[in-house]
Amino acid sequence: MVKHTTTKNPILAFALPLAILAFGCGPVYYFYGFNFFLPMEMKMLGLSSQEWNSILQDKTLLILGGHHRGGTTLLWEMLKLHPEVSNFGTTFETGSDFSEGVFLQDVLPMFGIGSEGLQSTTGNTRIENKGLGQYALAPEAEVHWTEENHREAVTLSNRDRVLNQWGHYWKANDGFKQEKKVWMEKSPTNAVVSRYIQALFDLGLVTGGLRRSRSKFVFLMRDPIANAYAHRAGFAGCKGLSLDVLMNNWLQIANYVTSDVRDGHLQYAKILTLEELTEHPQRVYTELLTFLDLRVEQDVVDRAVAMVKANPNDKYKAKFCRDVFRGGLDAGRAQFEAFHDKFGDAVKEYGYHLEEYFNACPQLTERVREETTAAAGPPGEESNEPDL
Repeated sequence: MVKHTTTKNPILAFALPLAILAFGCGPVYYFYGFNFFLPMEMKMLGLSSQEWNSILQDKTLLILGGHHRGGTTLLWEMLKLHPEVSNFGTTFETGSDFSEGVFLQDVLPMFGIGSEGLQSTTGNTRIENKGLGQYALAPEAEVHWTEENHREAVTLSNRDRVLNQWGHYWKANDGFKQEKKVWMEKSPTNAVVSRYIQALFDLGLVTGGLRRSRSKFVFLMRDPIANAYAHRAGFAGCKGLSLDVLMNNWLQIANYVTSDVRDGHLQYAKILTLEELTEHPQRVYTELLTFLDLRVEQDVVDRAVAMVKANPNDKYKAKFCRDVFRGGLDAGRAQFEAFHDKFGDAVKEYGYHLEEYFNACPQLTERVREETTAAAGPPGEESNEPDL
């Protein structure tokens, strides 16, 4: 009896697992690039505290923050155009969603953002007060990092670690060239950790010098109803969150930002609104360049302004109106009054007025028009009402 044997081809032996790996990782690589697959330690510089003190002498660290879906990415894209600004590069270059620095370091908190679908083993997709749309609702000591409540973490080792991690991307985008005066980082969560960041990056700063801090902060706010609906539209993990939760999260972030700026905790800080930016982009952008001590170059301003789309909140206003009046006009009025009682006075402190949404709803304006027409009577018919 002849015994048949087969010889295994080592190339074929690896072909199937390699094909499976390529099929699974290919889409990830296409979107996030090679850096996504590298461990953190391979994406760091190795500069010492003394080297960073020297480098930062003529650099300004621009930190952008605000509400998620509030316009921080638009502002970041506009500022990237300036030749004196260094940024992290694209999502493909960084391996991070929207090139946000919070995902490219391990010192600052991430508040469960980016892992909403992995936060529970009980069958639910979210854990209370974690992740997008609700992270700011956790206790203040957990969310609002300051130089006081996290003073034990304000250390040179932490400073150098973050700088070496972010510096990897600044360097890749010409940040170490002399003409790059401003190094920019954008993460919405900077809104609640700005005081800690300022204290961290100012370690080693010579006191009594011309500048009071190495960092400058720019925060962006957006109409709270539009912001809430934008969360639901843009993030799968937020679709199940109630409007009340999203509004309360917005209010808490707004409170931390405005109090930090108003009470003088931040040496250089500016609060903008998306509405202001989209209505007057040239003026706002030019003023921002002046705040950052950057040259105002008209061609850069023109290209930045061209990126702005007008009326970004309109589609969310229409969705809000449809939701409110889904049960009819009278039910809608009652529902809005209850909503206004909860949030009207609170959001007014930040310059927003909920009644403007309601009064502009076409469902309401159409009924008012019908009632006005009915009260006036048919065309040409004189009213029997006495003159007042």
